[in-house]
Amino acid sequence: MSGTSGMSAQAATGGKALHTCMVLHPDRSITILDEPQLDKLDQLAATPGTLVWLDIGDPQPDDIGLLQRELGLHALAIEDLERRGQRPKIDSYPEQHVIVTYEVRGGGAAELDLGEIHLILNSRSLVSVHWGP
Repeated sequence: MSGTSGMSAQAATGGKALHTCMVLHPDRSITILDEPQLDKLDQLAATPGTLVWLDIGDPQPDDIGLLQRELGLHALAIEDLERRGQRPKIDSYPEQHVIVTYEVRGGGAAELDLGEIHLILNSRSLVSVHWGP
């Protein structure tokens, strides 16, 4: 993964989170949502046969609020996002599962680093949250 020359994605974007959001509709068409449309996630996810995927890089407090407000993120999952450095695990809550895992980043052995990833799944949506490029 390249492009930021050692800077975090957050630094490269001026402290703003990076969002990618796709909606797979029942007719198998895909819509990519813009930032202002993220406030409609709950409505889109409630549509039968629709799947919403939201990827958040370098989340900010507003992003955590968005997840809670729009997708009903469980309070313990929010706490894990706010207190990074979680151990790899799977937590199951009513109608929601959270997976905390890590990826290996870097080029050579001297440059290897671990990147924390949180995956939040339910029957209507997938949210991936990560830090760094």
